[in-house]
Amino acid sequence: MLALDRRGVVADAVFKVAATLPMERVRIGVQRQGLRFDLKKFISRVAAS
Repeated sequence: MLALDRRGVVADAVFKVAATLPMERVRIGVQRQGLRFDLKKFISRVAAS
C-alpha cells in the first residue's frame, strides 16, 4: 500500500501532507457528507512525497 512502509507503519509523508492540506470549515451543528478535503489532491501529494 502506498501509505505504509515496509514494516506496515504509516509513512511520515501521510502526516506531512495532512498537516499542510487545506480543509473546508464546517459550522457547529451543520451536517456534511463526505470528506472536508480533496481526496485526489491528498493521494497525489502523498504519492509524490
